Amino acid sequence: MQNALSELIASADRDLAMPLLSVTQSAPLLPDGNAHDYYSVGPYWWPNPETSNGLPWIKRDGVRNYTYRGETSDNKMFYRLADASMRLSLAYYYTGESRYAEKVEQLIHYWFINEDTAMSPHLNFGQGVPGVANGRPYGIIEFRHLLAILDSVTLISNTTNKRFDDSLNAWMSDFLTWLLESPLGQEEANQHNNHGTYHDTLVAGIGVYLSKSDVVMLAIERNKARIVSQIKVNGEQPHELSRTRPFHYSAFNLLAFSQLAALATHFEEDLWRYPSDDDSRLISAINYLLANSDNKALWKGSAEQEIDMSHLVTPLMRLKGLNKTNVEPLLEHKSSQANLLFCGLFFDAHSLVPNTEVEQTFDCTL
Repeated sequence: MQNALSELIASADRDLAMPLLSVTQSAPLLPDGNAHDYYSVGPYWWPNPETSNGLPWIKRDGVRNYTYRGETSDNKMFYRLADASMRLSLAYYYTGESRYAEKVEQLIHYWFINEDTAMSPHLNFGQGVPGVANGRPYGIIEFRHLLAILDSVTLISNTTNKRFDDSLNAWMSDFLTWLLESPLGQEEANQHNNHGTYHDTLVAGIGVYLSKSDVVMLAIERNKARIVSQIKVNGEQPHELSRTRPFHYSAFNLLAFSQLAALATHFEEDLWRYPSDDDSRLISAINYLLANSDNKALWKGSAEQEIDMSHLVTPLMRLKGLNKTNVEPLLEHKSSQANLLFCGLFFDAHSLVPNTEVEQTFDCTL
């Protein structure tokens, strides 16, 4: 545990020197957009080899195209922002040194608030596809790490002023409205796989941050239906098993489910045991992956060369904190050992009970 904390502080010290990031630093790629719009290209889409201009692009599921996903792309910069904010805010939480909190505020102000560099509160151009669509609902999942940023703000909340708080709240409120009312947001909410799950989680997390309990309960109720429709009694997730990386997407979906389940406990809702104590789908889904991780006959995805257990770390830690399961099975997998140590920073070192002072919306496998 002490080693993990030392590594965290060392990383946060490096983050102190990182430049401020903004969507305005990447050139607009669409005539309909502007420098303040977030833009990304669908990760599995490629130029069409059958046409002279490569349009329309075609999908190759599981095969990533990194052309527009380099270090200066909007999605990559946003992930860097979330990573750094999380490490810096935790460094402040554990050390009390104000320099870490000040850096978090600077990073977030530059991305969301500063008039010259602020991102527009929408994802109208997320995961666009040349020749197909300027933006698609699937781009919303790229903002799943927004909740880590909101937790970072919560951890430094005793250092920020009212002007900062009000400005960030206004941005989040506008973005939440877009998620709930825009055609792209509503289409994503109706997806029957991990995309829909992450939409629920994102809506609920922002609702918690803005103290909008009605919005949180709406997401929880929607998620109840999703649990039953997406997870079989035996723990299988058919929509994820059909992908080219079935284990990855099954675990990835559970990461979102567990995030919302952790939030729901604060509203006296037990999604872990939904729909009943005898039919606890989320727990069954986690146990299904643990029990079958070595069963190669189940994981026939063409793009999944090995099983990566890291996405199961956070769900298991959350369950362990509620005394519902244990994390020992993950210790055998090298891919998850480092994440276990880092996730331990969110839990008491001995009992692994969730730290009640830190909102459990963090995805510590960023």
